[in-house]
Amino acid sequence: MLTVEYSGSNFDSAWDAIDRGEALDVVVRGWRVPILRRSLPLCAVFFGRERRSNHHRPTDILRIGLYGSFSPSLLGIYNHATIAGMTAQWRETEGAIIVSFRPRSR
Repeated sequence: MLTVEYSGSNFDSAWDAIDRGEALDVVVRGWRVPILRRSLPLCAVFFGRERRSNHHRPTDILRIGLYGSFSPSLLGIYNHATIAGMTAQWRETEGAIIVSFRPRSR
């Protein structure tokens, strides 16, 4: 399992871990935490299995665009992991959000 601190750069190792099917934790601290509280549930809808079957309201599309502008690397990793067949979960600890990507059990 790989743990990566979110810094806005150097996500090559996280991308490679997803390609190999390894578990990944992304730790986000600081001013992005309140934004991620709002954007992660939207990511579950937009990048999850429901994205192809649902039609989204224009306001939801604008919200994911706005929140995504503050953490574009994390949204890219989230999308890549769901396309690779991984599940995403997040939990909040003291002053941080940990986003975990795990391979689906077969």
